[in-house]
Amino acid sequence: SAGEEPIAGISSQHLCDRINKVSRIKPTYVPNHEELPALLNRLLQDDDILLAQGAGSVSKIVAELLKHNQKRK
Repeated sequence: SAGEEPIAGISSQHLCDRINKVSRIKPTYVPNHEELPALLNRLLQDDDILLAQGAGSVSKIVAELLKHNQKRK
């Protein structure tokens, strides 16, 4: 939420659930961004592309992921 009021019935979890119901794409809902490095280590393979989008602290989260990735090398 980039400072906006939440919309009733709309959430990241709801969006993920709806995409799972209507698409061949199977997103993974991650409620806590601190779980992302471990999850991405398990899911991502060489030459994969990670697209990160959102509002609010997404740039901070991406910076943390990049820092974590540099430690792996």
